[in-house]
Amino acid sequence: MKRIRYRYLVLPALLATAVAGLFVFRTVAPLGVQVAGPIDKIDIMVFGLGTIEARVVSMVGFEVSGTLTLLDADHGDAVVKGDALAQLDDGEQAARVARAEAGVESAVAAVKAVESVVAKARAVLVQRQQNDSRIQTLFARQTVSAEAADEARMQKKSAEAELGVALSNVEVARAGLGEARAQYRFDRIILDQHVLYAPYDAVVFERSK
Repeated sequence: MKRIRYRYLVLPALLATAVAGLFVFRTVAPLGVQVAGPIDKIDIMVFGLGTIEARVVSMVGFEVSGTLTLLDADHGDAVVKGDALAQLDDGEQAARVARAEAGVESAVAAVKAVESVVAKARAVLVQRQQNDSRIQTLFARQTVSAEAADEARMQKKSAEAELGVALSNVEVARAGLGEARAQYRFDRIILDQHVLYAPYDAVVFERSK
């Protein structure tokens, strides 16, 4: 009987201990706290005070003088490389370019003309060389007179001289063509300078009055 009574006494004691432990755990247990999880791809923004300055500042202007006829850019305008900013009156210079172009065409025609003369002179020289060779052979056989042989030789020399003159004229004509082309290129460059272009992508920050 004592053994059974001992067991009943112990079990209530253990049960009381468990109840007391549960009470203490619920009373003094740490509180749950919600923690924010990590967030990816957050844009970082930095704020500050300062002054924005241009990396490159260029003063652009016309290389020739004239009357302004067109203005396509002003203060604050964004421009792209190659954009026309302004233009001067180019009527007079355009006329110079037209005359220079006509001069080139005339010089080309002159070169062709003298080259044609050279071709004819070469053909005449070949004929007279052949004729002189034949006459000299006949003269050696004493079948033609000395006068005929001299005449054939003179005609050959004359043809050689004419060819020389024609070749000289070709050189002169070609030199004239070179000068005409140089004049045209020069006038064309001056004409192009009547338009002011943006040298690169930029923003116009100042315009002279």
